[in-house]
Amino acid sequence: MRKQSGSILRRCSTRASSLICSHSRARLQSACDQAKNAAARLAGVDPPGFEDNEKTFAELKARIAKTIAFLKTLDARRVDASADREITFPLGPRKGHMRGADYLNHFALPKASRSASSTTWAPSR
Repeated sequence: MRKQSGSILRRCSTRASSLICSHSRARLQSACDQAKNAAARLAGVDPPGFEDNEKTFAELKARIAKTIAFLKTLDARRVDASADREITFPLGPRKGHMRGADYLNHFALPKASRSASSTTWAPSR
């Protein structure tokens, strides 16, 4: 009986770990997307699309490295000059429009901090 009980606990533990890893993977992918998308829009370039197909920690680390490498290609002067420029971004089925400073402070940064936060965020309905 003890063997069966241990087997059940092992399966539950594996399932729980899988769910946690899946949730963490999605949050990391989202944080990378927020960083590259916001910075690209502020720099006035199209953000690259990354597929969400990472399965291992090595692949997640590669995604982070790919995001950082893209961010390093952006012209910091163009980002700095975007404060008064209109930024257009997807907002559901429509397009959102904000001045660069407002986009950064009221949309991009708060959204990125929710993606990277250790607490779960749920939109209010």
